[in-house]
Amino acid sequence: MDWSRMTRHFMASQRGTHKLFSDDTMKRLQAVIADGEATHRGEVRLIVESALPLRKVRRGMSTRQRALDLFGTFRVWDTEENNGVLLYINVADHKLEIIADRAASRRIGDPHWQTVCGLAQSAFKKGEFEHGLVQALESIHGALAVAFPAQEGTTRKNELPDAPTVI
Repeated sequence: MDWSRMTRHFMASQRGTHKLFSDDTMKRLQAVIADGEATHRGEVRLIVESALPLRKVRRGMSTRQRALDLFGTFRVWDTEENNGVLLYINVADHKLEIIADRAASRRIGDPHWQTVCGLAQSAFKKGEFEHGLVQALESIHGALAVAFPAQEGTTRKNELPDAPTVI
């Protein structure tokens, strides 16, 4: 067992996460999600988690595994065109993951998602959390706009909440 990771997750708190992602920051990120979704038919979900439950840390759950778990729990996979994308941040591990549903994954591909994660993590290392997330979200929206452009003359159905979730 990785005791330093266990300690990080034990010590992480909602309060610490709130310092990084204030209510105002979350409102701005919600607007970025809503504005971006107006340019395509995809769905974007942002989940910020302070720390994993300790039982999951003990079992060795990775950030990627947790993102996959939440992808299912929050039904990001359950969009009509299979084009949902989850941007997951684990504050205690200082990592983020992007999980894309089948159609989005086929049309966009892992190299793009990895690049987005790398850019956001670079901003995070500089303490620019909001800036890094805005860049990541804009890049996700740009890729979705190419892969799933908005259809003129149709009303867009918002299948997932735009508000970021903090757990």
